[in-house]
Amino acid sequence: MVIPSLDGFKATVPLSFHPNAQRYSIERLRACGWTGTDIRVLDGIDKNEIDVEIFFDTWQGRQRLKVEIRTAGATFELRDTLKDAELSDLASDVMRTIAKDEKDAAAVKEPPTASRRR
Repeated sequence: MVIPSLDGFKATVPLSFHPNAQRYSIERLRACGWTGTDIRVLDGIDKNEIDVEIFFDTWQGRQRLKVEIRTAGATFELRDTLKDAELSDLASDVMRTIAKDEKDAAAVKEPPTASRRR
């Protein structure tokens, strides 16, 4: 769908950082241009143009406009928000997930070294 002009239109896209959803939310942040590891610092999040899906959904008998960042990941429904201490714990957990994913990706890219015997 091509929308010629949405001057002044702003939308919020909630992201879930439940352990089962973290990778999908990180993927959405990366799509936006975020390159960081600390979710408390979202520098670059406005860098990229992204694909979004805009649709109406019925919740508790009322229609509401929803916007989702389109990636290969799944969708989710937001249920709870975090307190400051929980956010700090979550930030640490997300940093570990990113570090592990980067380490796993680097291991795949590096060819095994061959040892030679004489």
